[in-house]
Amino acid sequence: MNKFRQWRRNGSLWLIILYLLLSILVVSTSYYQIKQEEMNLLTRGLYDPTSFTFAFQGSSLSIDWRKLDTDKPYTVFNELDTKQKYADRAIYFNEKTFVPPMVSGRYFTATDFYTGKRIAVLGQEVGESVGKEDVFEKNGKEYFQLAGKTFEVIGRMGAFYPSEVDELALVNMDAIDNHPNLYVMNTEDNKMKHDQALSVNQNSIPIQVIDRTDHGAQRYLGTDFYQKGILIFIASILMITSLLFNQYWFNKRKNEIRILWQHGISLRKVYVRTTIQYLLLVSICYGLVSLGSSFLLIVWGKITIDSLRLHILQILIAYGGILLFSLLSIWVLKGNGLKPIDEKGTSRS
Repeated sequence: MNKFRQWRRNGSLWLIILYLLLSILVVSTSYYQIKQEEMNLLTRGLYDPTSFTFAFQGSSLSIDWRKLDTDKPYTVFNELDTKQKYADRAIYFNEKTFVPPMVSGRYFTATDFYTGKRIAVLGQEVGESVGKEDVFEKNGKEYFQLAGKTFEVIGRMGAFYPSEVDELALVNMDAIDNHPNLYVMNTEDNKMKHDQALSVNQNSIPIQVIDRTDHGAQRYLGTDFYQKGILIFIASILMITSLLFNQYWFNKRKNEIRILWQHGISLRKVYVRTTIQYLLLVSICYGLVSLGSSFLLIVWGKITIDSLRLHILQILIAYGGILLFSLLSIWVLKGNGLKPIDEKGTSRS
């Protein structure tokens, strides 16, 4: 109880409450951003906003996608034209790729390609409301018929909101014969798009890059603009609240600072000590909220592993921003908070 009264008297209690609320706001914004990006990707049918569409020039080719010369992660889709009631694609990726929300089973892994398998991941509506005749069960396993071939279904994907992946069927690229259709690639390597050529095992293969109209929630809702606005808004809150919280903190502790100074402790040492106490309180509040949110997300399974990594990265960046704004505001208030004490006189008696 004495500690509680001390915290209330020196302003620490309100500082803890305010930074807990601010930390919850930052963590909630991070989670919102992740779910918004997920929704954008799902409504685009797993295509990145920076993806590009291409076709091979001349006759269709069959290439080994493992030998694509790039040091960037990539995912390539072959848009199969099988005249089905749902969208079907062949897929290959190297390194890591986006893992959509899974209703059951699992998504593809790197070991599912070029190992003689025929496997599929279906949207939660494939075989339910559409394409029912192409999905069947045998010996307790689910199978999927595509282009006269049978694929074992290893997972069902879909979110709690409707999206294009609900009626999407994906199969491993190496199990499909040569199809002269469109390809779509998600990659950060823009060289292929600009050069209009793929380098496969040091051989250049010309491609025709096709300009396709953007689609998905991001186009219709303008969420990219709103997300940037939210980030600017949160950064403004961090900056303003840091300034106000620091002003409140130092005003509450002026008497303590004056007493320590009168007892022979230099203002510089007092200033450093008070600043460390302030940053320690901020770090504890933010750390508790961040760790708690990450734990809950893991327990509830609300986001994928990759999304969890992104969430942790974002809250670390936000923590750096909080510390930066705190230090800047402390520096700004230094003259208003401590120098006036010294200006009242040089005598400590």
